[in-house]
Amino acid sequence: MMLKRITFSVIKNTYLWIYVVSFLGIYYFAYLHNSQNYLILRLYMEAEKNGVLKIDMLKDGIRSTQPFSRRILFPSGPKGHKIVIPTDQEKNSIRFGFDDKSNRILITRMTLEKKRNINTLNFKALSENIIAQPGLKWEVGNSGIIVSPQAGKTQLAFHNIKAPIIWPAILFSIFLSIPVVEAVRLFSERNRYNAILMLKILMPVLLTLYWYSVTGNQIPLYLTMITTATAALMFTMWRMAQPLKTRLFYQGEIIGTMVIIVIFSLMIFSPFLKMLSPKVVKTVSANLKNSIAKENTESWNEKLKGVQRTFASNFVKYFPDRINLIQQNAWIKIFLFGKSPSPKAIYGKNGMFFEGYGKRRVEGDITRAFDNVTDYIGLSPFSTEELESWRKLIEERYFWLKERGIDYIFAIAPVKAQIYQENLPDRILKVKNRLNRPNRYDQLLDHLKRHCAAPVVDLKKALQTAKKQPPFLPLYYRTDFHWNYYGAFIAYQAIVESINQYYPQYHLNIAKLNEFDIDRKDDWVHNRFLSMIGLNPVKHQDETFFTFYPKNNNRYHNIQGFVKNGISDYSLPKTKSIRIKNKNIHIREYHNEFGKLSRMLVIGDSFVEKAAAYFSVHSRNTINFRTVDHFPTSLIDTLKPDLVVQELLNMYLLKSPPENPKIVKRQSIRAN
Repeated sequence: MMLKRITFSVIKNTYLWIYVVSFLGIYYFAYLHNSQNYLILRLYMEAEKNGVLKIDMLKDGIRSTQPFSRRILFPSGPKGHKIVIPTDQEKNSIRFGFDDKSNRILITRMTLEKKRNINTLNFKALSENIIAQPGLKWEVGNSGIIVSPQAGKTQLAFHNIKAPIIWPAILFSIFLSIPVVEAVRLFSERNRYNAILMLKILMPVLLTLYWYSVTGNQIPLYLTMITTATAALMFTMWRMAQPLKTRLFYQGEIIGTMVIIVIFSLMIFSPFLKMLSPKVVKTVSANLKNSIAKENTESWNEKLKGVQRTFASNFVKYFPDRINLIQQNAWIKIFLFGKSPSPKAIYGKNGMFFEGYGKRRVEGDITRAFDNVTDYIGLSPFSTEELESWRKLIEERYFWLKERGIDYIFAIAPVKAQIYQENLPDRILKVKNRLNRPNRYDQLLDHLKRHCAAPVVDLKKALQTAKKQPPFLPLYYRTDFHWNYYGAFIAYQAIVESINQYYPQYHLNIAKLNEFDIDRKDDWVHNRFLSMIGLNPVKHQDETFFTFYPKNNNRYHNIQGFVKNGISDYSLPKTKSIRIKNKNIHIREYHNEFGKLSRMLVIGDSFVEKAAAYFSVHSRNTINFRTVDHFPTSLIDTLKPDLVVQELLNMYLLKSPPENPKIVKRQSIRAN
C-alpha cells in the first residue's frame, strides 16, 4: 500500500523532477560552465600617438593575475578596441596601464558585452568610478576623460564596472513558473495552507536571486538558501511526526517538500562545483604531486601530512566567493564590533589601526614573530644584558666608520602607538596606565643617551612636539602603520638638527615646511593594508595622503623631478643594482649638483626610505639602502660617503640585535 502511494506521488509530481533536472542543467551551463565566463570589452579612445595598453580585470579592486590581463597595440585616433577577457561576476574593477608617459589619451566610452547583452558606460559614468591614483593626472573634458600619464604612476582604474548578467533571468522564469503552477493546483484542491507555505518558502529565494542579479553579491544568496532549506526540513520533520494515517494522507506533500530540500541543498553546494573545473583540478593535482615529491622522507605518514597541508592551502585558495566572505567578515568585525579581523592589527579609536602581534617579514626571506601589544604596556622590558648588546652593536659601527673618516648618526623610529597613544583601545590603555612601565623604545634611548659614544636621535620627542603645533597635520597614516610624508619630514628635520649638533663642521641648512606646497588628498586608499585586514580597498577610499611639492626655484628644484611630481611614494627613484664583491646590492640614488656634502648614505627600513628624498638637498649624491639587520660594509667601502644616517623602527627592538661583521667587531675592540 505504501509503495503504491509513493509511486503515485512520484508520477503525480513528475514536474518536480523535471524542475530539478532543468534547474541543474541551466544553472551549470549558464553560471558554472567556462564558456559563459568571457567578457568582450570595447574601449573607445583617441590618442596623440600609437602606444601599448595593458588591461587588467581586478578581482578585489587591486590585484590581478595573468589570465585576467591583456595587452593591445592601439593606433592614434578614435576607434573601438576589442578585448576578450575571461571573467566572472566577482570581478568588478578594470585597470588600464599606459606604456608611453608622453602620450595624451582621451577616453570617450566603454562597452562590456556578454552573450549579446551589452552595458555601455559613457565618460561621465566612468569618471564617477575612478579609483584615486596620486601621481596620475586626469580630468573630465567636454568629450571624454583626458589622461596624461606622468613619470610616476601610469595606471587608471575604474571600479563598480559590472559585466552583463544573463543567467538569473532564465532561472527566474523556472522558479516563477513551477511554484506558481503548484500553488494554483493546491488552491484548486482547497489545500490553501500548503499553497501559501510553498510560496513563503520560495519567495525569499526569488527576492535574493533578484538581489544577486543587481549586486553580484552571492553571500545573501547562500544565507537565504540555507535558511529556506532549514525551514523546509523542519516542516518535513513535523509532518513525519504526525500519526500514520495523517502522514499517509500527506505523503505526496512530504515527497514534494523533500524534493525542494534536495534542490536547495544542491544550490547551497553547487558553488563548490567551481572547484571541480578541469583547470582547478589539474592545478591542485599538480600541486599535490609536487608536495609528495618534495617530501624527502620514506615515511608515508610525513608524506600524507604534506599532502594534507597542500590540499588545505589549495582549498582555501580556490574556495568559491572567498574574497566576498573575507570582506564581509572584516566589515562586521570592524564596524559593528570594533574589533580587528587580523591579529597583526589593532583597531583603536577614531578609525586608527595599530601594530598587533604575529609574524612579520624583516628583510629578504627572514621572518620574525613580534608582539607589539606587550611592548606598548611595558610587559617585555629589556634586560641589562640586552641593553648592553644594543649599545655594543651601535658603537662597533660608529668606531668602524670613524676609523675610515666617516661620520655616523643613529635614530630609532617610534611606532604609531608611541605618538597616538590616546587612540589605543581602552582595554590596552587601562593596563598600560595601571602598570606604568617603560617600553623598549624609552629604555634603549635612555640607555644609549647615557652610555653610548655614538650620536643618537630622539625622534619620538620631535614627532610628539610637531603633533601639538600648527599646521596640526596627521603624522602617520590612519590605516597603515607607517608615518606619512609629513611625519617623515619631521623626522628628517630632527636628524639633521642632531647632525649639526654632533658634527658642527657641516652646518647644514635644515629645510623648512614653508619651502613646500602640500597637496592633501583625503580619498586615498592603502591597498595592501586594507587587503591584509580583509576590507575591500575600492569601498574604503578615505585615507589622507600628502605630497610635498617644492616651491619654484628653491633648493629642491633640480632634484629627481620633485617639482613636477612632488615628494611621495610615487616619485621615489627606481631601485638600481650595483655589483660589489660578486653580490648585487639594490639602492635608490638621488643627485643634486648643489649639495654641500659629497655623498650621504641613508640606511634603514621603509620608514627612512620615505625621508631619503628630503636628505637629498644636502648632498650631491644621496644613496638610500633598505635594510634592517644588515650593515653594508662592502657598500660603504665602495661608496666612501661623508656621513652615514641609520634608522631602525622600534618594533625591531623586540628581536635580538643582529651580529656585526667581524671586521666591525675588531674595530670596536681596538677603539676601547
